[in-house]
Amino acid sequence: MSHQRNDRVVFASDGYQGLKAARQDPPHLILLDLMMPGLHGYDVLRQIRKMPALQGVPVVVLSVLSHYGAYAEAQRMGAAGYVNKPFSLNRLLAARDTVLRGEAFYPPWVEPE
Repeated sequence: MSHQRNDRVVFASDGYQGLKAARQDPPHLILLDLMMPGLHGYDVLRQIRKMPALQGVPVVVLSVLSHYGAYAEAQRMGAAGYVNKPFSLNRLLAARDTVLRGEAFYPPWVEPE
């Protein structure tokens, strides 16, 4: 895992701003919180997957939700990975590197309740 990359990070205060920023300058990777003001993360992910310019961009979901249903829904909607909060920088960088290689990054599956 490389800490020596020159990643450029763009922050958005809510889902609407995130979509606007991604449309204006499509990124190589999107880190998407599920619980944010304005537009829920699943709604943002749904819209990302409908936009031709963003369809191929890997999305890593970040969330405090740590149950099977949340993981399964993110995966079903096309997220490349899922990182539970709180997380370490090493875990986030591992997710980044993994999905940019074209592999999925999910926590160990838990059994549905």
